[in-house]
Amino acid sequence: MAGNVNIRTLLGFVIVALVVALAVMIARNFKGFETTEILDNLPANVDLAMKRIQYTETQDGVPQWALQADSATHSFSQGATDIENIHMVFYDQGELGDVTLTADRGKFFSDPQVVQVEGNVVVKSPEGYTFYTDALTFTAEDRYIRTDDDVRLLSGAADIKGNGMLLHIDTRKISVLRRVSAVIEGQGGGL
Repeated sequence: MAGNVNIRTLLGFVIVALVVALAVMIARNFKGFETTEILDNLPANVDLAMKRIQYTETQDGVPQWALQADSATHSFSQGATDIENIHMVFYDQGELGDVTLTADRGKFFSDPQVVQVEGNVVVKSPEGYTFYTDALTFTAEDRYIRTDDDVRLLSGAADIKGNGMLLHIDTRKISVLRRVSAVIEGQGGGL
């Protein structure tokens, strides 16, 4: 019985010694950071920085649209969030299905809810309707997507180009505003 007590005591001592040795190694090798290091990396007008964000707008518990971005920086004084690598989904758009929007960068304003995007802007529906532009604005209040830039709309056999566009999300009515040209191919390969 005395041998069991000595082995238990010895094992307890070994375990405590290992824990202490591990704690010493962690303490010696731990490189702490100063909060000023993190704050120095933020731009002067940024109050909050985030990675991989998702915002979903719902109405009566039903998602209306969602915004995802790889990164975001928010300024409380400006009331705006700068976002990078944007992916938006406008849910259940009738025969068009869920419409998606992608862009390189943009701004999200929460009051009123406005999303402005630019750089490689592409809006697609699962039915094959696609339009391209350099910049556009989505306003949640009136549910319009609009741009004053050049646009190109592709829809099956139709290729429509112009300058400026309005797209109402709910009615799916698209208006190309200026300098409109269209090529519509028939089954024979021509117009």
